[in-house]
This record gives sequence, C-alpha cells and structure tokens, in this order.
Amino acid sequence: MTLKTIFTRIGFSDNAYKVYSIVSRGPLLIAHIAHKTRIARPGVYRAITALQQRGAVIRVRNGKRVWYEGSSIMHIQRLFREDDTSIAAEITKYATTELDDTNTIKVLHGSEGIRAVFDDVVKSTPRGGVVYRYTSEQNLHEVNSYLSPEYRKKRDAKRLERLVISNITSGNQKKPRLERFVKFLSTEDTQFRQNIVQIIYADKVAIVDLSTQKSIIITNASFVDFQKTLFTKLYKKL
Repeated sequence: MTLKTIFTRIGFSDNAYKVYSIVSRGPLLIAHIAHKTRIARPGVYRAITALQQRGAVIRVRNGKRVWYEGSSIMHIQRLFREDDTSIAAEITKYATTELDDTNTIKVLHGSEGIRAVFDDVVKSTPRGGVVYRYTSEQNLHEVNSYLSPEYRKKRDAKRLERLVISNITSGNQKKPRLERFVKFLSTEDTQFRQNIVQIIYADKVAIVDLSTQKSIIITNASFVDFQKTLFTKLYKKL
C-alpha cells in the first residue's frame, strides 16, 4: 500500500498528500510549498489547515516567518490505525443492530477482547455443557496471560467438558485434566501453527486471531450446529 493510498484512506485530499510529501523532508514556507507542489496558495492553505487539524503537519515560527513541517510517519500510521478502528466499530455497530437478537456478529480488539471471549465461553455455556476448541496457538503461555483471574475457577465450577483439537507443541504443554480431552493433528509444524483459536460453545462460535489480537463472536444456531458437526467428524477420525 502506497503512502498516497493511505492518505486517501484516512480522508486527506490529493493536495494534502502532495503538501505532506514535500514538508516531510524539512520545514518550508508557504511560498516554497506552492512552488514545489505547483498548487495555488489558496489550495496550499486549505491542505495545510486539514493536515494541522489532525497533527500531520506542525507550524514552526522562526522570527516573523512561519514554516510548516511534516510530522513523523509514525503519526500517519497512528491516524491510519485509528481510521481502521473507527471503521471496524461502525461495522460492529451495524452488525449487532441490524441483525435480530438471535443472529449477531461482535468484533473485539486487543487483549481485553480476547479476555472477553474466554469469559463469554464460561458465561454462556450451561453447567455440564461441552466446549469444542480448535487451537493452533504458537505460545500457550501468551494465551493463558489473557485469561481473567477468575476464569478457571468459574469454568471448573460449571464442570464444562472440553474437546480440543490442537497442534502438538501447544497440546503437550497442557496439564492432564479429567474434563479435557485433547487430540492432535499430524505434521503440526507445517500445517497447524496459524496462531488462531476457534471455540464452539452454546449458540456461538468465537474466532481469535492471536497475532493481530482481533476476535469475532458469531451468534447463530445453524452455523454453530454446522461447526459442531465438522468438529465431531474430524475429532472421531484423529
């Protein structure tokens, strides 16, 4: 993705991109910017104003003269991430409000989102229920660090049975438990290390991307039945 594409994605005009490209190399006066970009001064002022409002350009006074300098590329990266987050929030808002109460999609971000997924598994699964889990995690300790302090206590109190299909590296690190049954895929070193966890529980399917810390919870009874069927067929063959 080019810098110009990023500027377009976060709502800047072509003129704003041209101005930033010039002033990111060093502070310039308005006259210099207009000359180098071949943009009329009114257009330069509008672009500078838009860039300043979002912190992409800073104003530097030297005596009576005012110079303009581009912020670091890291600031542009933050703007891009904020834009992506706001878009994701709007999608989540649409998905959870436009669908009916029994069919929803919820998008979560960060370590708090991963923690919320595991908490929801315990909260939503009835006592004595079964939880189905695919896990291609690369670092079991990292996954455990996301869990709430009360997670295991609440999980064990509900006596949840867990069927797990795991890669060998992660699965062998799990302590034996009467209520947890782990099976492994072969050739895990090349085929099952995507760092993704999928959990099928109650009337929901949760997908956690540990690498990006993005999670999705899908509530849909038919989709859950479909996923349970696939899981049990594979589980029996392992």
